[in-house]
Amino acid sequence: MITEQIIGAAVGFIVGIITTWCFWKYMLFLRPNVSISPHVAKELDAEHGQAFYRFKIRNNGKRQVINVSLIITLCRLRDVPEGRISSSIRTVLPRKNVSALAEYSRGWTPWELPPIYIFVAKIDSNVEEELDKPNTRMIATLSVTDAKSGTTYVQRTTYRKEEVVIGDFIKGLSLEVKQINS
Repeated sequence: MITEQIIGAAVGFIVGIITTWCFWKYMLFLRPNVSISPHVAKELDAEHGQAFYRFKIRNNGKRQVINVSLIITLCRLRDVPEGRISSSIRTVLPRKNVSALAEYSRGWTPWELPPIYIFVAKIDSNVEEELDKPNTRMIATLSVTDAKSGTTYVQRTTYRKEEVVIGDFIKGLSLEVKQINS
């Protein structure tokens, strides 16, 4: 009788561990699915000598994402005795946050939570001059959390000078930039 209770408790314990592990793996599978625009949209304000750089984020998943944050830095590769490292020259866009983005699978109205967001950086100096220098890139680090599973996903995208386009994003869910001939 006691051995049956011990065996039953052991089987229950093992089954509990296995089901917990399966649930944990399932929740990790539910990671956010987001995209950041392959190009940076640039708008010039000649009157004030400023440029506005836009980065469009889209939630491609079937669940909301929360704690959306983006930071843009200008980085250059440096040679050190151990090899090459990326060093930050300056921050182009300090960490900006959006509380949530809606799921991509449904339409939305202007009154609802959208599945897209455009981050804007206002810059006094010309970033392209820095991007002309060898081994220099603009790096966008995007961090989002899946609203259901709580899994956080971090993604990095790099931009060269050729990927900075004068224009504005096409309206709606597209990540493409409509180029303006200047």
